[in-house]
Amino acid sequence: FTADGGTLSIPELGVTLTVPPDAFEAKTLTIKITALAGNAVAYSFEPHGTEFRRPLTLSQDLATTTWANNRSFMLLGGGYYKYDYQVNTTTGAALVDETLPVAVFGTRTFMSLWHFSGYMISMD
Repeated sequence: FTADGGTLSIPELGVTLTVPPDAFEAKTLTIKITALAGNAVAYSFEPHGTEFRRPLTLSQDLATTTWANNRSFMLLGGGYYKYDYQVNTTTGAALVDETLPVAVFGTRTFMSLWHFSGYMISMD
């Protein structure tokens, strides 16, 4: 990414990360998204610890997940976790460090990210 921002999508996972212009101080930034294996809708972002001047938007299309037929989308939230081991990839349960609001439009969720580590879509 350059200071102009842009979008990184992984269509088969339904995930999109949108970087607004001037979100970071460097001239360029290489971003890596890693999906955690298993039942959690969770991703690790690198470079870990990167902070942003403007929030990035993480969008997830739940139609690509096992939650596709869940009608409780309005109960969804977001979770931030520091380390991947905080997520049980078998059960999808997680010990999150912070809960975050999620906007839901149809089957797509949207969450603002101010820094990089791990994020997930969750339900209480």
